[in-house]
Amino acid sequence: MSRTVDEFSLDVGYINTLKSVDVTAYDAQGNIIRVVPVDAYGIVRVTIQEAGIASFSVKSVSAEPAGWAIDNVTFPLP
Repeated sequence: MSRTVDEFSLDVGYINTLKSVDVTAYDAQGNIIRVVPVDAYGIVRVTIQEAGIASFSVKSVSAEPAGWAIDNVTFPLP
């Protein structure tokens, strides 16, 4: 049985280049619900609130010289 959430948050960073990383939320069929560019420097908290989120991805979309990591993924319990 698959489950979805209506919100999740995570920390992405350390960001040295604005909008070099995107966080994308998908529905249960794999369709994109929302794309959020990380548009701040440092360790950035990203929250996506949309109905029916089944999965997410975090990816570089341009050069991020030192790389990045994710941490502190949270979502509400059903």
